[in-house]
Amino acid sequence: MIEPRLIGIPGDLAAACGLAAALELVRWRGGRRLFIPSTLRDGHPIALRLGTPAFVWLVGRYAGETIAVSKCERALMLARDAQIVDAHDAGRSIMELAGEYGLSMRSVSNAIRRGRDSEYNPQADLFDRLRA
Repeated sequence: MIEPRLIGIPGDLAAACGLAAALELVRWRGGRRLFIPSTLRDGHPIALRLGTPAFVWLVGRYAGETIAVSKCERALMLARDAQIVDAHDAGRSIMELAGEYGLSMRSVSNAIRRGRDSEYNPQADLFDRLRA
């Protein structure tokens, strides 16, 4: 399975608090700004959404600042592809997965191919074709 590599603040958060909190931050606020309060407060929406450890880390690092959260589209796509591969390996059909993920059957097939190819790098393919 491909481990998504997040960039910017989500990448730092993943290193400090784990991938799950970082992916949730990207899904929730990716491509937008997020104000980080100066003090910790029980029941704050960030703590409820990302968990207390992630909230504590964000406040410790960015207290009182408005941060820009990277969209990390490629990392999210690779994480989704890995989920699709796992579901397909568990016996789910391409048609079922297409419905569940809101994708065409061809897109699911492509996701399975990408998810199985840990060395997937479309730019490398381009350079290989240029060298030929």
